[in-house]
Amino acid sequence: IASRKVPQLFTNVEAITNIQDRQRLQALQAVDEARLVDRGGKATYLTRRQTKIVYALSMFLNQQKDKPEVESYVKSISRGVQPITRIAIPVSITELTKMVTTDGKARSRQKAEVLSDLKAISEMKQVQTFGIYGTGEGNARFIASLINISEQLEDLSKERVQDLDYVTVQFGSIFFYQLYNKYAIIKPSLLQIWGKAGSGTDTELFGILLS
Repeated sequence: IASRKVPQLFTNVEAITNIQDRQRLQALQAVDEARLVDRGGKATYLTRRQTKIVYALSMFLNQQKDKPEVESYVKSISRGVQPITRIAIPVSITELTKMVTTDGKARSRQKAEVLSDLKAISEMKQVQTFGIYGTGEGNARFIASLINISEQLEDLSKERVQDLDYVTVQFGSIFFYQLYNKYAIIKPSLLQIWGKAGSGTDTELFGILLS
């Protein structure tokens, strides 16, 4: 999210000699155009609210980080092995909405916006570059969705009295990369302040500096 801009990132795709690389970037462009996304030269593009949602999701994941299956997953990632079984966690849309709205509420409109953003994040491919920053040495490019939504449970009862709005979020590898040795605790109070008008936290710059 905080990576520097590369203005030529998605330009002149046809000049790329590797056919697979060219096809991947063309596919990225097609999704971006369909969603009217302008990455502005950023390999990972998220709106301010989507960025906040990703941080909130990481807090959901934090509650699971001491489980054996998560520890095993992190060990595999650190060895460069992609586990067959992905880590998936049921997430309450109501609770997620309360976390990311500045008033701590979860009205129907707010929940619909958060769900829409979740789906957008899952559909947009992100480009993560690994290597020695600024040198081009040992670089590798990883293209994937940050998250996938594998299941959705929607409450169709009158007045939604059952409160069953859940999605099962499958977390991408990037959430687990160096999870235990490069990890910062985020307090819920940050999400309560983040985005409030006049607080200095409602700008793109704040999200970049935070990242």
